[in-house]
Amino acid sequence: MKKGYLNRKSQVTVFVILAIVIVIGVGAFLFLNNNKTNGTNEINAPVSDYVQLCIEKTVNEGLKTIMFQGGYYNSPEKSTEYFFTKIPYYFYLGEVNIPDKKTIENELSEYIQNELPSCTSNLSVFENQGYKVNLEKPAVKTSLGKIINMKIKYPIQVSFEGKTSYLKDFSYSKEFDFDKIYNIINEFSVEHQKNPDFVPIGYLSILAKQNGFSFNLNYISDAEVVYSFIFNDLLNRNESLFYNFAGNYKWETPKPLAKAVQIEPILYQTAYAGKEFNYQVSAKGDNLQFYDYTGLFDIDSNGKIKFTPTAEQSGTYEILIEAEDDSGNSDNSIMTLHIEKITEELNITK
Repeated sequence: MKKGYLNRKSQVTVFVILAIVIVIGVGAFLFLNNNKTNGTNEINAPVSDYVQLCIEKTVNEGLKTIMFQGGYYNSPEKSTEYFFTKIPYYFYLGEVNIPDKKTIENELSEYIQNELPSCTSNLSVFENQGYKVNLEKPAVKTSLGKIINMKIKYPIQVSFEGKTSYLKDFSYSKEFDFDKIYNIINEFSVEHQKNPDFVPIGYLSILAKQNGFSFNLNYISDAEVVYSFIFNDLLNRNESLFYNFAGNYKWETPKPLAKAVQIEPILYQTAYAGKEFNYQVSAKGDNLQFYDYTGLFDIDSNGKIKFTPTAEQSGTYEILIEAEDDSGNSDNSIMTLHIEKITEELNITK
């Protein structure tokens, strides 16, 4: 009996020792793995943050471009020239050619895939801090609704001080009510097709008032109209978003081409944060008043633009400028204004 008792005691001792060894082993594994993870995070963090900023910048620019071009990055064959770009015909001699939401999502994804590397190429600045960064081609999936959701697979290899880590999965979400825009377009299409060779200005005026947007009709030829739906504060607080599409009609009676008011072409403009920007809009006509559709500045009645942009306003803006005489004749033009943020060279530390 005594001998058996000693054996059981020995077994208990062995189990205790094994338990201690297991606890120590697990603790060491977790400690080493945690240190490895922390080290990886320290390497990735500055590069990951920079890429995320590039994603945000590229998405905002992509939204403006895609909306301005009627939902397209690569314009379809049935398009017309307008302000140095192509605008798709949504209405073409009685046909309706409005892209579905999936097409627009794919067009925006392609824009991001092609344009994001232009921003992330500036990661070379990290080389001065001892980093080595290798990037592959990004793949993007976009979902548009009341919120824009984007999944980006962007394989990136980051090496620093003999350590190498990898980044791949990024995401981006932004409050942007694309459904509102798309529903307005489809409501207008239903009314438009009741009389396909007629521009329903009265209905469009009511639709704009009910949904909080403005519009502009540009007769670019005897039988072509470019529709511009202008949404304020939908993308950014101080920026107007233009959604353009065109119509081609079977009009036998040409519209008058001579204009009582005509704005002279406005070239691409660059302003710098913290520095006063001045520009004089010129136009032909009598007793003209000038108007702008932006929160960035207020153009005076003589067409003079004068303001000092802030760093927070950096980016590229498409701004509608309008000139009108006292008889109600008017013309408009798009000013493309890029506000450059002046920054010092990045200082990256471990």
